[in-house]
Parts: sequence; structure tokens; C-alpha cells
Amino acid sequence: MLLFDLDETLIHVKRDTGQLKNDAFEPEVSLPVFDPESGLYIKTLFSVRPYARKCLEFANKYFEVGIFTAGNSWFADPIISYLDPKGTLIQHRYFRQHTSLLGSGDTEEGSFLAKDLTILKGEVSLDDILIIDNNIYSFAFNLENGIPVNDYLGNKNDKALLQVMNYLNYIKDFENLRVENEKVYELKMIFDT
Repeated sequence: MLLFDLDETLIHVKRDTGQLKNDAFEPEVSLPVFDPESGLYIKTLFSVRPYARKCLEFANKYFEVGIFTAGNSWFADPIISYLDPKGTLIQHRYFRQHTSLLGSGDTEEGSFLAKDLTILKGEVSLDDILIIDNNIYSFAFNLENGIPVNDYLGNKNDKALLQVMNYLNYIKDFENLRVENEKVYELKMIFDT
């Protein structure tokens, strides 16, 4: 199974917080998303990382593919459906409710959300899972399974997913993806030293 993070891995969302007034990023997609907390539709502006669909298509030749995002399902689902309008590229969806809050206290302030792959126990072995994410702390519980990528912030010349496809082509035939991935990235070894 191959899991992709969403925001800043496959897409970049323009957040209308007022603090980004000088931001040069211009999103290509505008999508109305219903916010159940406010009861309103919000205009979601985002760009899709170059080669995202091509990478998803390539990944589907060799893996079951899923999205594992720290975003709320009500926000992420419409974006995932935009990426995969026919429902053929993304077989699994995991959201904020599937993450673990780590840090000090019960609030997100001063904490972070980790994507603990052991929630998939029974579905698939950890030896058969890889997760592609721009935040290494997101897969802190499963460093051997992680494929780190640079943040996608809207650069139309970004080629990170071409590199991911090359790596997937290399690793796809190994019996134990986790062991081989750790040999390449050595994230657990670095952390343990």
C-alpha cells in the first residue's frame, strides 16, 4: 500500500488568513467545500502539484493507493475527489480522525498530528506500506515506512513527484518495502543515533 499526504505533498492550499497578502502563490483550482462546523460553503483555492495525477496513475500499477491527511474529512474529501474524479486512483482515505495527537496537552497548540500506520493492522502488514509526506514528524511512529518529499508551495516547475516515481519503480519489487526503504533513507537509524 502506498499512502500520500495531501496538503503540501500533492496540493497546496491558499489559506485566507490575512497574513499572506504578499504571497505570490496563485492557485489554479477553486472548489466550494461545505464546512459543517459553520454551516457554510467556503471557497477552497489550491494548486495540484505537477505530475500528481501521473504519479497516482503510476503508483496504481504496483500498489493500492491511499491518501492519509491530517485534514478533516469534510475539507479533504472534495479535494481528493477532484484529484480522482473517476474514483479509480485512490482506493483508501484516512483523515484527521485517524491520526494521533502528540505533544503537550489535549489541544493542537504546541502539539502535532502523527499518522500511525499501525491503524492498518489487519488490513496490511507494515512491511507492505510506504507513506509519502512532506513532514517527517507525520510518520514519526513509522520512520522506516516514510518517503520524505520537499514541501509543495505552488511552484509550477516542481519535479519532486517525478523523483518519487523513479523511486517507486526501484522499490516496487522488494518483498519487504519497509526494510528496503530504511536502507535508502536511514531515517530510523538517524533518529536512533
